[in-house]
Amino acid sequence: MVRLSGHYPLGGTPLLLSGGGVDLTLEGVGPDGATIDAQGLSRAIEVAAGASLTLRQIHVVNGTAPKGGGLFVHGAGSALLMDRSSIRDSIATGAFPEGGGGLHVWQWASAVLVDSAIADCVAPDFGCGGGAVVYDNANLTLRGSRIERCRAFYGGGVQAYKHCHVDVLEGSVLSE
Repeated sequence: MVRLSGHYPLGGTPLLLSGGGVDLTLEGVGPDGATIDAQGLSRAIEVAAGASLTLRQIHVVNGTAPKGGGLFVHGAGSALLMDRSSIRDSIATGAFPEGGGGLHVWQWASAVLVDSAIADCVAPDFGCGGGAVVYDNANLTLRGSRIERCRAFYGGGVQAYKHCHVDVLEGSVLSE
């Protein structure tokens, strides 16, 4: 586990976790946790090829990429758990089927959001899933979480297609 506090600008280089057995927990300390800022130069975080990431009280902001402006989780066994965390003010620049202004979960990957939020994210110019895209045998679970004020050409909050599964549970809200 890595404990963080304060603001961390990435300077155009996203955090990358890749490979089975790679398991990282980032935990924000203090009342406001920690902020990972992609500064509009890249996506903030990519989880690939069986890696696993847990974010606790971590706030991801200002990401931009064709898929998953904030976070991109892909590949069999790849997993994201967000607990009391958020993705905000991020943009997916790719056209359909790319997108996921905040989050893109793809190809047998999974993401679980607990008491977390995706807000103010976009996928313009024929993009899909302003808040999140769940695509190609992927799974997304929201528990006590919100996706709000997100917009896209297709599916403002969540765009889900091609053998995927989305659970919206226990007080979760999808809104404009």
